[in-house]
Order: sequence, then C-alpha cells, then structure tokens
Amino acid sequence: MSNEDRYFITKVCSPLLWQIWFAELLQAYEISNKKTFGESVETLRNIDFKGELPLQSPQDMERVACLHWLCVTNSSVNGKALEFNASEFLDLFELSLSLNTLEKLAVLAALVDGVSNYQWSMLYDIFIEERNKFQKLAVEYSQDIITLLLQQFGGRTKLLVKAYQIYFGDMEQADRKMIGAIEIRNEQDRHLVGIRLAKTKNQKAHALGNYARFLKNQKQDYPQAEEMYQRAIKADPKHANNLGNYANFLFVSNQKSRAIQFLEKAENQPDLVPDLKLELAFYRYAHCLPYDQAPVKKQLQLGARSIGWDLNANIERAGQDQHPCLQLLASIAEVIRGEENIDSLEQYSEWKKTMTELKIRIPQKQPELETAIKQFIQAEFTQNINFQHKPTSEAECKEAGSLDLVWQVLTVIAIIDGVINFSQRAQRLERVKELWKAIQHAGKPVYVTIKNKTVNLY
Repeated sequence: MSNEDRYFITKVCSPLLWQIWFAELLQAYEISNKKTFGESVETLRNIDFKGELPLQSPQDMERVACLHWLCVTNSSVNGKALEFNASEFLDLFELSLSLNTLEKLAVLAALVDGVSNYQWSMLYDIFIEERNKFQKLAVEYSQDIITLLLQQFGGRTKLLVKAYQIYFGDMEQADRKMIGAIEIRNEQDRHLVGIRLAKTKNQKAHALGNYARFLKNQKQDYPQAEEMYQRAIKADPKHANNLGNYANFLFVSNQKSRAIQFLEKAENQPDLVPDLKLELAFYRYAHCLPYDQAPVKKQLQLGARSIGWDLNANIERAGQDQHPCLQLLASIAEVIRGEENIDSLEQYSEWKKTMTELKIRIPQKQPELETAIKQFIQAEFTQNINFQHKPTSEAECKEAGSLDLVWQVLTVIAIIDGVINFSQRAQRLERVKELWKAIQHAGKPVYVTIKNKTVNLY
C-alpha cells in the first residue's frame, strides 16, 4: 500500500476512532460530533479540569497510544527526505514531558490535516532539544522529573519504565515489579509510587513533602498530612520547602509557637529561592508580631512571585487573630499569586510606610549588656539578631573616650514611628526601663543610630 493510501485511511479513520472510543467524554462536555478531530481537541484544551486531565485511565491511555502510532506512522510526510524515521519521531513524541495528553492530541490532529517535511523537521528538533534539557534537569531536580514521568505515563507501565531509563538509567527489578503490580489511577497513586521510587534522602523528603501538600490541599486529611510532613522533615531536616510548608500548615492549624520554630529553620537555610523567600516572609507578616511587611515588600519589588499559591487559609487565620492590616494582607496575597500588579498595593497607607534602620553599637566583652539589648530587641521588634564585630575608626574611639575599646554592632530594620527618644520611652515602657538599668549598670557607651542621628544612651 502506498504512503498516500495509508495517509488517506488514517485521515478517515482517526477522527472516527476518536469519536467512538471517547464518545462518553465528548458527550459529558457537550462536544458535537460534527466538530473535526482538531476542533473537539481544542475545545477540551480550553476546559479547566482542575489539575486532573481526562484520558488517564489505562484503557484510555492505550487508545490514545494507538492514535499516536496511527497518525505518526501513516502521515503525509515523505520519510525518505528526512534524516529520521517515524519510529524515532514517535519515541520522542510519546515520551515528551512538555506536552500533556491533550496537547499531544492537538499535534496529532495537525498531522492528520497534513504538515510539510520542514514542519516535521522542526518538531523533531524541538523534541530532541526538550529531551536534552530534561536530562540535564534530572540531575538536579530528580524527584520533580519522576513526578512528571508519573503524571505523563502512570497508566502505561512499559512507557513509564522506558522514560525512567532515559533520565535515570536502568530501573531496579524491584521497582519494575512494584510499578507493574500497581494500577496508577489517580494523583494519590502517583504520589505513593513517587515515594517508592525515591532513592536519596532529598528525593524521599521531596516526595513525602509533595504528598503532604496533596493530602492537605486536595484531600483535607490534616492528621495524615501532618504525619507526612514530619516524615519528610525526618528524611531531610534541612529541606527548606518542607520546613516552610510545614510551618504554614502549623500556622493555619493555630499551632503558632511550633510554626515559628519551623519558620525560623526554613529562613536559616542557605540559598533560598526567591519564591520561597517570599512565601516565608508572607507567613511571618501574616502570623507574627510585629507584622513586619518589609521582607514581603522587598521580595515583591525584586520580582518574586508564587503563581497560584493558595494563601486563603492564612488570611482566614490572620483574621481570626485580628491582624491589623487584613485587607492589605489579602491584596498582597493576590499579588503573590500573580492575580494583581504590585502597583495595586499603593492604595494602602500601611504599604507606603517605610522601614527604618536602627544600629546599636557597644563595646565587646559585655555579656550582660549584650543580653539585655538582645532581649529588648526581641520584645520590641520580635527579631532575633546577634551582634557583629565592627572595625572602629579612631574618631569613634575618641568619641567614646577610649582608644582601647573593640566594638560590635547590632542592626534592626523595622517600622519606627518617628525618631526614638529612649529617655522618654523609658518613662513609658517597662522593657525600656529594664534596658536602661542594664546600660547604667554596665557603665559603658551604647550608641544608637537612627536616620543618621546618633546618641549615646549612657
């Protein structure tokens, strides 16, 4: 049979198979059988399936695979004019991680309508480039790639194993048996298999953390979600995403003291990515005194966003805790999710308040004075900050009346209403009185600098 005849049969049969095999799906979304193959696929692509695409059952996936084979191997292309054959293209196409099921069907519909040899070559080059990029990503983001593999090929064991081998090498026999024995029907099944496939502690932590989020957000199974978070953190106590997500879980569950512990652990991890920095700053602003918006503002101004990140539970909890700027908090959440522009926050007077830098400089080797100041800062601004050694100029030493002092500096950034006059605040605030006593007892200079104005509190 000639290529032309095979292409004609494919052009006639593929739309019929589509309408017969998937009649139930097309009827469910009231898609007329008068629409072409391509038109009906495009209609499905415009439907919001809430993260769970159709055609994911083993039977549906096998039928889709038959359409892949039919349309690719019997296309209108002149194979002799290309540097690759249909089998190579089919392998790249079926194992593509960039395209979901409906997007691949849209490509098939275009093939049925007829594409040029040049377009075939362009598609082939795109799929080659995609595979190379994902192979590099698999080195650093292995568990994310495994999640993608399970999403794409969970219902087709042979294809899943083949894809796994492309990105990670041979699959262990025990894992093959496990995948073959499990019917991966839904997202929960994919998470469970992903946990089984994880090898390193980081992969385990990543997989368990993803499952915990699924249990919390999709299943609302909060006891089980908390157990998974705890297992994830046990697998890797320094996994910043899991620490931050568990802190969020605890804040929303009204376990604030424990939440702050895990929030601080997350904040102290090195090399935090911008979107995680933003999320952590939002949790602190939403749930922790003194409700400091500065870190959130900084990350938003730097361009960080967490598109689609659900913060509604945080806003609800903040409302129950009587957050003083609840409407601003809700609007910030919309900007974080990418729903609003940062300029929309300019309507709030609270957003326009600027942060002030406060520096406290004291001599080293004054443990009681140092402790008193740090306790005051914690009580006043809810910030745990340590003194840092600071080389001091001769002029500063003369100002202090001694050339022998070695200095250390503590820096606080917070919203401060006006230039603080500590002598006046000492008459009003008990904690300032305690600090004042410690300064007098130490008998050493304590310099405070606010807005380029420096005073000696001693």
